[in-house]
Formats: sequence, structure tokens, C-alpha cells
Amino acid sequence: MKPKFDLQALSPEKRRLMDKLLEKQGVAPAGSGGPILPRGGGPAPLSFLQEGMWFLDQLNPGSAHYNVPMAARLSGALDPEALQNSLTAIVRRHESLRTRIQVLQGRPQQVVDPPADFPLPLTDLSALPAETRRERAQHTAVEEARAPFDLETGPLARARLVRLSPEEHLLLITIHHIVTDGWSMGVLTRELAALYVAHARGGEAALPVLPVQFGDYARWQREALSGTRLESLLEFWRRNLKGHGFVLQLPTDFPRPAVQSGRGGHLPFRLEGAPLEALKGWSAVQDVSLFAVLLAVFAVLLAALSGQDDILVGTPIANRNKSELENLIGYFVNLLPLRVRVEPGSDLRTLAGQAHRVTQAAGEHQELPFGKLVEALQPPRDAGRNPIFQVEFTLLNPAHAPPVYGYGFRSPVRQTLEFGGLQLAPLDVESAASKFDLTALLWDMGERIEGTFEYDSALFRPETVAHLAAGYARLLARAAASPDMTAGALMEAWAALERQRQAEAREARRAAGSRKIKGVRRRKIDAKEKNG
Repeated sequence: MKPKFDLQALSPEKRRLMDKLLEKQGVAPAGSGGPILPRGGGPAPLSFLQEGMWFLDQLNPGSAHYNVPMAARLSGALDPEALQNSLTAIVRRHESLRTRIQVLQGRPQQVVDPPADFPLPLTDLSALPAETRRERAQHTAVEEARAPFDLETGPLARARLVRLSPEEHLLLITIHHIVTDGWSMGVLTRELAALYVAHARGGEAALPVLPVQFGDYARWQREALSGTRLESLLEFWRRNLKGHGFVLQLPTDFPRPAVQSGRGGHLPFRLEGAPLEALKGWSAVQDVSLFAVLLAVFAVLLAALSGQDDILVGTPIANRNKSELENLIGYFVNLLPLRVRVEPGSDLRTLAGQAHRVTQAAGEHQELPFGKLVEALQPPRDAGRNPIFQVEFTLLNPAHAPPVYGYGFRSPVRQTLEFGGLQLAPLDVESAASKFDLTALLWDMGERIEGTFEYDSALFRPETVAHLAAGYARLLARAAASPDMTAGALMEAWAALERQRQAEAREARRAAGSRKIKGVRRRKIDAKEKNG
């Protein structure tokens, strides 16, 4: 049997072992490009991904669209000075958190500010009544998450401490995405815990030395992704995406705005019990990943919605395929387009097998930055749509990912860290943002799949997305019960759900109209009796 491949499946330890085995066999890991060496200080070029984000910021300066918020509740006897010293140590340790983006000699470059104390302003709400305190705390958290950054003047990271009581605080950290990603927020959390314990005891934490900084990686990337390697990657993606129009025509509740709004909402998703057990068992027998099975059914749903049979969605990947990058804070995460052709006569085995192969091939060519792909393919420019794909699909495995706090939605990963007499627990902050038309962000929690459907609120009503999420769960249950069911049969099952929804909506409108008419009649009768 062939080994399964899952974008999220390999832990850092397993990746290092795989790289060593490849090296022993005389095979360099894909995209290795030689060692990353320190650059010796001074400005550094932007990574390819940073360059794309910088360009987006130039088009829409002052937007909070790419803020990455972290909000945590700290319970226990907090030492604010030790906390601030810990944050200062992290910012000193990671150049990315002291980075600004300036145009030098006509090109944007990373300029690293010298180390300095990291401010941690305090908002004291402890004297307020309990209800007022909760409202003010939530308001402060949302304000921090949404306040914009200036990429040129910086800083691109900030923090605030909110005191609710002597032993209850909120820690709010917000960083611009151009210098961080989700994995990085986990690195920050782990280092904060280790440093706080040391500083609270009056010592220094013995964190491993960082061999390189993000600027070193950016310079290395531009050298490594050139010549024949770059052409090979570009040729793969051109070949695999050839002939696609790069537009998914989802029916929307509102007309698509000329410029993407960035406003969003989030609705929960859950799958558990017999359907999930059946899908996991079936995927093991078929030797495909659970990711591929879930993606295949999601593609069927998008095909039913759009009337298109050539579905293209994106998925993020950590993109840290070198061991020296694993403990570094920076913007590494890349986006991979996944193309699934939905033939009405194809059964789940065929669709999942196709999705599995597509995912595996994409993972083997993950190094090409998404911005370079857009540049090479030159899809039709439309400020109201994301280029290449408008829908994102993600399956995360908490066992192989660092703790992540924030992101603006309710994550099912409710890890609580204990350190230095404190408990740190995630706090949900609604960012009201969406980067795509629709995102299915799911977590494999073992006995259940849990997550969120994020949507562009300028395009969809909440009830529409709730219907999509529920419908996706229903289709997965149908597929689990009958793996031989074809895509056409699954699409007909979706059509039946749509007809039921429309019938219920018509009935609700009739009932509302009837109530309105009765109300008008009652008012007329009352008026006559009053005047009679």
C-alpha cells in the first residue's frame, strides 16, 4: 500500500527524520536550496509572500484585514513586570517583530529596528461593576484586534494588558500578518510561558539559540527559488491549472461589490458519531487521507452550488520545510490551489482518489509562493474577487500544530497552559473579517470534526451559510452511509435540501403576510369600534 499523504500530517520531528533519510540516500529534500545563512545585518529583501501582502496594503492602506489577533485570559497572581520583560525578550529574540517595511532604492525592504523595551500598557477595569467590566473588556479586545498598522512606520506588533481583578487579566497581542502566521503565534505562546517563569524567578530562560532570522530566510528564498527550480515549479502549476477560468460562480445573497469588502462572519460546523467513524474507516481502507475525502465531498457541494464541474479551492500549508525555521516567528504560510473535477457519474472512491493525488502533488510543489503563481498565471484582475480561487478549505490536526490563540473565530482547540502560577486560556475575539468568499476551516479532534464556516458578509446572509454548513454535514453523512453514491446523486440530495429550504421560506413568508393582514384588519376593527 502507498503511504498516505496529508498536508498537516507530519510533525516537525517526522519531517526532520524524513529529511535525514533522504540525505543518506543522496536525495536533497524538495526545495532545500542549500543552507540558510545569516546575512550579517542590514535591510533584507521581502520574501515573495511578504511582497504580495505589501502590494495589497498599498492598494488599501490602513486596513485591519491582515491583523492577526491573540487574546488570552490569565488567571492567577500575575507579575506584570515579568510579563512585560518576557514580551520584550521575545521581540529582541525575533527580528520579525521589530521589522518595518520601507521602500529603499525603489524596492520594498525589511528594516529591523534595534532592540528596545516592548510597551505593555495597562487598562484597569477592576473597579467597574461585573457586567460593565465584561462589556468594556470585550470592547477593548475588539478595538485592539481591529486597529490598523502602518507598515512603513511600525511597529507591527503591539500588546495590551487588561485587569479585570487582582487575579484575572486579559492579554491582548496583535501582529500584522506580514511578519507572523498561525504557527508563529504558537511559537510566541510557548516562549512566553518559558520566559515568564524565568523572569518571575528573577532569572533568564535558556531558550535555544535561533540559527537564522526571517530576513535571512527571505534572502535565501529569493536565491533558492530561481533558475531551473523556479521554472520547474512554474511549469507544474501552469500544467495543472491550465484551462481553468479561476472564477467560481457561487450564488450570493447580495451583488458582489466592485472592491472586496473584507467584512466577515463565522458559523460553527460539527460532524461526529457514526458518519465520521464510517468516513475514517472507509478512507483507511481506500488508502486515502481523511482530508481528501472531506475535500471531495466539499467539491461536490461547490459544484452543486455553482453549476460548474471544474472546482478550484485553496488550502494553506505551513511551508516550514527546514528545521531551522520551525521555531521562528515570521510569515511562512503558503496557499496551494487544489483542483477537483466533479463528474456526475464519479463515485466517492473516484473523487477521493483524485483529491488525494491532487493534494499529494500540490504538497510536493508547495515552495512556489502564491504571489509568484498569480504573477505567472495572470488571472483576470477583479478587485471584488481573490485571484485564482475564492474559496478556502482547511483541515487542521491539533496534535501536529502549536497552540494557536485568536484568529477571530471560536477554535475548538481549547488548550490551557499552566506556568508560573498562572493559567493561560484562549479568549475568542470576533474580528468580523473574511479573506475569501467562503472558508471551511475544520479541525480533526479525533472523535469529531469541528470548525467554522467563515464567509464574506457583503455576499452572504448568516442563514445562507448556516444552510451550507448543515448541508455539507448532510452530504458527508450520505457519503458515509453509501460510498458508492455518485457525485450526481449527492448533488441531487443537495437540490432536495434546497427545495425544502425554499418551500419553508415561502411558507414563512405566507405566514408573516397572513399575520400582517390580520393585524391590519384588527386595527381597522378597533378603529371602527372606537369611532362608533
